[in-house]
Order: sequence, then C-alpha cells, then structure tokens
Amino acid sequence: MNEPFLWAGREQYAFDDFTLDVSERLLRRGPERLHLAPKTFDVLLALIRRAGHLTTKSELLETVWPNVFVDQGILTVHVTHLRKALGDVKRQARYIETVSRFGYRFIAAVSGPASTAHVTSSATVSGLSRR
Repeated sequence: MNEPFLWAGREQYAFDDFTLDVSERLLRRGPERLHLAPKTFDVLLALIRRAGHLTTKSELLETVWPNVFVDQGILTVHVTHLRKALGDVKRQARYIETVSRFGYRFIAAVSGPASTAHVTSSATVSGLSRR
C-alpha cells in the first residue's frame, strides 16, 4: 500500500505530472486543475491508495459506494472518465490497468511531492483513514 504524504498538513499523491490533493479534492496536471466528478475522484483515490496492487470491483464498490447497491457497470463508467482525464488509453495503459473480470490496478509510480522539505509519512500520523 502506498503511504500518503502530508504536505503542509494535507494528504497528497504525485504521479507523472499529476498531483492528487485529497483534502482539497483536487487533481492537477502541473498547474492546471482537472475536473473530476466526486465519485470519479473517489475511484481514483481508492486505486492510488493501492497502487501496484489489484483492487477488485467489490473493493471499489464497498469503498466508493458503502452500504449502497450499485451495478458493477458503474465502475467502467468512472474508470473511462478517469482515463480520459489522465490521457490514458485502455490498450496501452500508463495509469489504470484493467484486470479482466476482477478489477483494476493503478500501475504508475506514486509518491509524495517532489520537494520533501515538509513531507512526513502518514505512518507517523495517527487518525488518517486509509482503505
């Protein structure tokens, strides 16, 4: 599991030219803000928090839609929106890999911000919710 980083007290993840700021619920490509629907943001966050590992469809549904019945097809819709926002292509995935019939895997390298002057691993900070 990827450890989130705190940058000035905010959980953030970085990959390629993108930064995902959890507390601000923002995805940026460089300085540009990219609009994601709330559930699409939540799907991306769930995948990034398990980057490099398979996240099953059931895990995503439980994480993003807890205690609500939704069809698995909704995941395809949100992953399609993510791929479009990230400039990813299913056949030559750079970010989100489909594991047929099982789920998805975030395959890009994920880290904290490039500057580590004020970065602290969340393992030292209690109370952060991670799934």
